Amino acid sequence: MREKQVVLFDLDGTIVDSMAGITRSYQYALAHFGVEVENPDALARFVGPSLYRTFAEEYGFAGSGCRRPWQSTASILRKKACLSIRSTPACPV
Repeated sequence: MREKQVVLFDLDGTIVDSMAGITRSYQYALAHFGVEVENPDALARFVGPSLYRTFAEEYGFAGSGCRRPWQSTASILRKKACLSIRSTPACPV
């Protein structure tokens, strides 16, 4: 049997900076539900923790109500956020 060779990369924060795309998608999803966030950088503290909990605690979405903004965010991330990804200073292109 052949031995498999695998290379793993830690992209997020190491090779690429995806923060702008993530926070903009949060901003867009929240705006869709009437929550205006002027500066998407203010949403950086939400990157990492559960969005279900974040949207429920911070913006009052409860139960299935927090699922809709989360689904909007996920959809935006898949469609548009990749356009905001740039390389980190540690890995210039």
